[in-house]
Amino acid sequence: MCYNDKGLSELVTQFKKQLVQFFLVFSVKTARRLVCKYYCRVTQKLNVAAMQRAARDFVGKQDFAAVKNEGTPVKSTVRTIFYCEVEERPGDIIAIRVCADGFLYNMVRAITGTLVYVGIGKIAPDGIPAILESRDRLAAGPTAPPVGLYMTALNYQMEELDGRAD
Repeated sequence: MCYNDKGLSELVTQFKKQLVQFFLVFSVKTARRLVCKYYCRVTQKLNVAAMQRAARDFVGKQDFAAVKNEGTPVKSTVRTIFYCEVEERPGDIIAIRVCADGFLYNMVRAITGTLVYVGIGKIAPDGIPAILESRDRLAAGPTAPPVGLYMTALNYQMEELDGRAD
């Protein structure tokens, strides 16, 4: 099939998309110059098990107004998170992976800041549903700095186009 620019843009909007963002947090009290350029540094010890428990409550189709910063206007703050995972890695590194059908402005950074607050005990691991229900940005944790945030994948499911996958 051949599409002109207008037809192609209309076609792309029909695809079901999945965006994956990856956030790396370096949890250590001493600074390592090289690492600080690529990771968000947290000086407190993080409770990874509590963060993992809390991350599960971000999964699903929900209103994410509580983890959206002011920015680009949107019609709806409802998004679907397919997975939100917290993984401990060697060298005091904690990886946070979020896959969704779309992200609000600074949404992953706000989720990361909220999970860090869970990790240091400022937010209870079971407090995420109440934060999301409040739709109040001040109820969630802070917006994590942009260092450490990476877009790792953008997937379009082609079967949405013509009913068959390649």
